[in-house]
Amino acid sequence: MNTPFNLVEINTLPLPSPSHSFNSLRLCLDPNENYALLSTSVHTGKFSPFHLSATGLTPKLKKKKHRSLPSPPPPPYTESVVASDVIGGNGMEWEEYGLNESGVEAIAVQRKESGKSTHYLKIRRLKPVNSRAIEANQIINLPYAPLALHLTYLPRAFVTTPTLLVSSSDSTIKIYQPVLNNDGLFEEVTDEGVREKLLPNLHHAFPSPVLTMDTLLTPSPSSPTSTYHITCGCRCGYLCITSYDPQHSPPSDSFESWNVDGPISAVQVSPPSKKGELSLLVASLAGYVCTFTRHNVGPGGWGPPVVLPESVNGDDPVLCVCAAKFPTLSGDAVFVGTARGKVMTFTRLTSFHSPPPSSSPSPYLLSSTSLLPSPVRRLAVGDIDGDGIPEVLAMTKDEITVFRRKNEEVREMAEFKLKIIDGAAVDKGSG
Repeated sequence: MNTPFNLVEINTLPLPSPSHSFNSLRLCLDPNENYALLSTSVHTGKFSPFHLSATGLTPKLKKKKHRSLPSPPPPPYTESVVASDVIGGNGMEWEEYGLNESGVEAIAVQRKESGKSTHYLKIRRLKPVNSRAIEANQIINLPYAPLALHLTYLPRAFVTTPTLLVSSSDSTIKIYQPVLNNDGLFEEVTDEGVREKLLPNLHHAFPSPVLTMDTLLTPSPSSPTSTYHITCGCRCGYLCITSYDPQHSPPSDSFESWNVDGPISAVQVSPPSKKGELSLLVASLAGYVCTFTRHNVGPGGWGPPVVLPESVNGDDPVLCVCAAKFPTLSGDAVFVGTARGKVMTFTRLTSFHSPPPSSSPSPYLLSSTSLLPSPVRRLAVGDIDGDGIPEVLAMTKDEITVFRRKNEEVREMAEFKLKIIDGAAVDKGSG
């Protein structure tokens, strides 16, 4: 049996102003294996890094000198961030102004002027530390309305390349990769043959617009090749995952799809277990979370969906999910964020080694429920203090709350630190 994974709130960080309202959340490791958190302002479209260490949980804003100048008139248009994401290469480093090793930021923006809406992508390539390379800042005007975007690494000519996947209002996924010999600027991949190689079985139109995407790269234990897994969730409830090895000759791929209830709000592909089982975590605006598992024992293949029963609530849409696998946990943990501000924690019993019959209870148990004052937009999980027990970060429109496991040795709040670097400084020099 598992010990309950109960969460206790460590502290809540109020965001300094409405202009820092965030719509993305991603944890990254620096070379010293310290966690850093990246999030994006909804209104300003600027990435703000948060440094997490073991010296307290208090915001520290960089002070800036201002001259007394008259306020400029408001522009005749309004802009808002539709979606954003950020990635960094191996060994990425952090300096005063944030990510600094061949990182990529991507922001999808909607601009409204005189009742007309236009859209564009803002992409920023970050230069390596101690390099004379110039940051590449790029604006790409879009003839379509973007709904979601996801930054990942996909192969190009057998080289792993930063790749931007953008969900379009026409129910397709657009692919952007750096142009060879052109300072790393991105361009859309329009060649249908190349699109099919990058997104096998996903390069055609979907039954409805894609609302969420996730990717995973799994190295092969018996060969130098790797397998790419790409999953998509649609507004109509259509869910699919494709897995392929681009170095296999001919390229091998597998594809699976399902139809679930309600618009899919979040998906996550979890790394294979010790038995090689691949897991797919799915959240729905209909108010539930379910998992799919691909088994390598018995008949093999994907098993039936397993619903987290306590998550079923049609009046409380699920907005985000996050799974965690840590050596110190006796079973997997799944964290759920809802529109009513719930942060729910589920644990999976280790006695279940295969999907239970439909008449059996779910192997997932509800361990704890915390309540925040507004909808939980994003969740992130990481072992911030290095004790082997994950901390959970829940983001709402105006605050970030940090939880950790209850009934463990809880350190004083002063031993955690959350440092905010001013968003304007992060975006210094961008176009």
